[in-house]
Amino acid sequence: MNHKHVWLSLSGEFAAPLFPPAQEDCIIAVDGGLQHLTHLHRTADICLGDFDSTKTPPVETPTTKVIQPSARDFTDFTDFEIALKYCAQHYPNAPLQIIGAGGKEADHAFANLWVLPRCSVPVIMWLETAVLVAGYQLQCHFSAPIGAKVSLFALHTLSGIRLSGLRWHLPLEESVPPYSVRTARNEVAADTASVSWESGYGFLFLPRTLTALDGSFHRALKR
Repeated sequence: MNHKHVWLSLSGEFAAPLFPPAQEDCIIAVDGGLQHLTHLHRTADICLGDFDSTKTPPVETPTTKVIQPSARDFTDFTDFEIALKYCAQHYPNAPLQIIGAGGKEADHAFANLWVLPRCSVPVIMWLETAVLVAGYQLQCHFSAPIGAKVSLFALHTLSGIRLSGLRWHLPLEESVPPYSVRTARNEVAADTASVSWESGYGFLFLPRTLTALDGSFHRALKR
């Protein structure tokens, strides 16, 4: 049985997701991210923002809810931060899938990564050159071509790390401290690979040549 994911469409550069939204998923367009939904062949269930970057502000309909937080919220927080807070309040157990988070402005793209540890649920972020999977106590099973690059980065100390189907392994008792590149630039070495950790927040960068993704996401994603 499938379970709901929440998709956040931000206004940055669009990178197509490898697996389309399920019919039951909730689609939230964040400010200018409304423009990307034509690529998903979906309409927004919710439009959220001050819509200062859209030529035509969205209009509420029976199937689309429009939410405009207070002006003070936009003074203190980015659109993305406000959207994450909304998801935590209204969809606290739903994994997040994010499009439109990249861009040519490095500080803007980095800011979208920097706030992710506020999320208690797993996150899949579709980027132009990689697929980012992020979360606490994550389990991730995937298929990709032999030799494809896989990188794990610790934002908090990661412990209980298990690597399978990759070229290089790590002793189970060995933890990876924050800001280490100890587990970066690994390679797929089997038809199916997996990466998991028991504690800490991590960023797992997977190749865009993925053909299957499963684990802590409530449902398998396959092509």
